[in-house]
Amino acid sequence: NTTTNNTTAHGDTYFITASQLNIRDQASTAGKQVGTYVEGDKVVIIETSNGWGRTDKGWISLNS
Repeated sequence: NTTTNNTTAHGDTYFITASQLNIRDQASTAGKQVGTYVEGDKVVIIETSNGWGRTDKGWISLNS
């Protein structure tokens, strides 16, 4: 999906490939860090917005 300005519902499952990935309280690097995922963690993306994905714990960057 190349749309960058829309928020869409998903429900797709992914595995974290980064050694550590910050979880934030909003879809922005300005958002407060509320946790981390580590490589191999399984996440379900509930919705996306501008290159960010929301999980049950918060927002993560979808950029590789």
